[in-house]
This record gives sequence, C-alpha cells and structure tokens, in this order.
Amino acid sequence: MHEVRAKGTLTIRGEAQERVIPCTVEVSTEGIRVRSRFEVPVADHGIRIPRVVQQKVAAVVQVELDLLFAAKP
Repeated sequence: MHEVRAKGTLTIRGEAQERVIPCTVEVSTEGIRVRSRFEVPVADHGIRIPRVVQQKVAAVVQVELDLLFAAKP
C-alpha cells in the first residue's frame, strides 16, 4: 500500500476548486485500488444553507471514495 496525494479540480454545482487529496493506492491481482476520505466545506462551492435548516444540514460534507481499476483477464 502506498500513500500518495492526488491533485485536481473538484467541481460542484459549477464552482471549481483545486484540491490536493491524500489517497492510498494498493496494487493487487484484482487491479489497482485507490481509496480516500476528505472533507469539503459546502461554502467553498457557493452553496448557502438556509437559516431555517442550518442546524440540520452539515456545513462540511465528508466524501469517501473507493475506486478499483480492474485488470483485464
């Protein structure tokens, strides 16, 4: 397993933000698996939370990904 950082642009609702995201990369017989978990403040992407639901909606969203790039047989 290797610890790496992925750099790219995350676009949500038309608002693009450059991000550097920590990832783990694992090479196996199945293929290459990339996993990551990171937080995104919704305000960074122009999302306003109405005051009436502010207590029920998170201002920071937890994003989790698990990608498998499968090897061809």
